[in-house]
Amino acid sequence: MHDHVACRPACLLPACCKEEVHEEELELELDLKEQQQQQEQEDECRGRKIK
Repeated sequence: MHDHVACRPACLLPACCKEEVHEEELELELDLKEQQQQQEQEDECRGRKIK
C-alpha cells in the first residue's frame, strides 16, 4: 500500500480523506493555520523585543 502523491500534502481531495470535507471547512482550516502562523511570528517578534 502506498499513498497517492496528490493526497500527501494536506489531503485536499475528498476521495483521499476518511470523511468528505466541505470546501467551507477546508477554507476555515486554512484560515486557522494562517492565523496560527501569524501568531507564532508575532510571538517570535515579541520574544526578541523582550530579550
